[in-house]
Amino acid sequence: MRNLDNLLKINIPLYVAYGTEDREISNHMDMLPVEFTIAGKRNLTLKAYPRYDHQFFELKKNSSGGVVGKIYQGDKVAAEWMKWMEK
Repeated sequence: MRNLDNLLKINIPLYVAYGTEDREISNHMDMLPVEFTIAGKRNLTLKAYPRYDHQFFELKKNSSGGVVGKIYQGDKVAAEWMKWMEK
């Protein structure tokens, strides 16, 4: 995973949010908690957003898998991140 070594150097709480339809990130984001555990790190919160793209648009697809619509959900993502920050 690209930049994993840099992420593992971070010692403050780390929140990573991503859309599962994001084609600009690694396909292995779900493995990030495993990598942190192996390294003995406990500072990661990983939040996956199913059907969201890189800009946190929720993709609506037809039965063939083609995108037929998008709904912006960035405000929802930001609200959840801000709630995490309050902890």
